[in-house]
Amino acid sequence: MPFYCLFVLALCLAACHAWAQPVEGSIVLNDGTTSKGLVSYSNLTGVVDFESLGGDVRQSQSARYNARNIAGFAYNGKQYYSIPFRSPSGVVKQFFEVVREYKDFAVISKTDLLSQRSVSEITTLYFMRASDFQVMPFLEVLDRDVKWRIFDSNKIQVRVLDSTLPEIIMGENFGKVRAFAKERKLAWHMKDSLISILDYYDSLIK
Repeated sequence: MPFYCLFVLALCLAACHAWAQPVEGSIVLNDGTTSKGLVSYSNLTGVVDFESLGGDVRQSQSARYNARNIAGFAYNGKQYYSIPFRSPSGVVKQFFEVVREYKDFAVISKTDLLSQRSVSEITTLYFMRASDFQVMPFLEVLDRDVKWRIFDSNKIQVRVLDSTLPEIIMGENFGKVRAFAKERKLAWHMKDSLISILDYYDSLIK
């Protein structure tokens, strides 16, 4: 296959992956108003497309939002919030998926395509402290050639960004949690294991 065909194919795959098909969901505006309709989200552009469906097709309304003009949205069983995040260009609002919410903190994540020419994506998992809404990156998962995962399962790389965060978040309960994880051979850098660890921590403070 000629190189230019491969290049066009890669762009198409990236576009398909970045834009999800519209499904039933809801959005929450900055004033707290909730509207239900069809929702689609691009993790490449950070844009939400929304279509409010009334009883009459003529009453349907379409709109496009970013993290500055809505508080959050939900679709496909997932909840996203617009959260201020400090980046090299300053503090800007971005959409984060809520993985778990606890009394003292939440676990949130953000997935981005590395570039418009790439079919690789990177997911960063964060702790967000409830007291001041500080967002702290914990680990990132690089998934290379996500569309070709069926052919090669050795494309995923996990990197812990700050190994001190669990102790900072959990304080005096960290020792118990660490013992729990060690006893059950749970890995802090694996999402399912991490959720089990955090659920155990939450049970300690209830």
